[in-house]
Amino acid sequence: MRCFIAIDVENKSLEKLLKELSKLSGIKVVPRENLHITLKFLGEIEDKLADRIYSELEELCEFKSFEFELRGVDALPGRSYMRVIFTKAEHEDIYRLHSIVDDKLAKLGFAKDKRFKSHITLCRVKNARSKKELLDFIKKYENESFGFAKCESIRIKKSTLTKHGAIYETVGEIKLK
Repeated sequence: MRCFIAIDVENKSLEKLLKELSKLSGIKVVPRENLHITLKFLGEIEDKLADRIYSELEELCEFKSFEFELRGVDALPGRSYMRVIFTKAEHEDIYRLHSIVDDKLAKLGFAKDKRFKSHITLCRVKNARSKKELLDFIKKYENESFGFAKCESIRIKKSTLTKHGAIYETVGEIKLK
């Protein structure tokens, strides 16, 4: 199964952004229920490895839950060549969680991430038809605060790719204090 480790994100302001983005062509908006911060992408793994991953991450339950701010909109890899439009999720604990997850999964043979950027994907850019509108959208919201979201758990997510997009399913959850 194709898996990743994530923090699911719920926030009403992001729902408004998704609605505005859905009016543009040449993009695929992320469904509200799929909004998340990817702490670690695992790729294809065997089902039994998911249990070992869960066991390795279980001690994260000692980590305290926290709130983080959602701020700004930008593009990856950059504004001249946009593949993803995202909002930033900045908090030192997100980076601490990523580092812990990265270290623990390295023990199971997963390569360490070369770089990590805490973000929430809002849409994927399929073609350049709406580039000007996307640049306008980014400029409009690049410094905007969208309020806060809470990290209360870390989830192991299964991702099934379909012709209509990815379907995510939680296969393990570690609740934080």
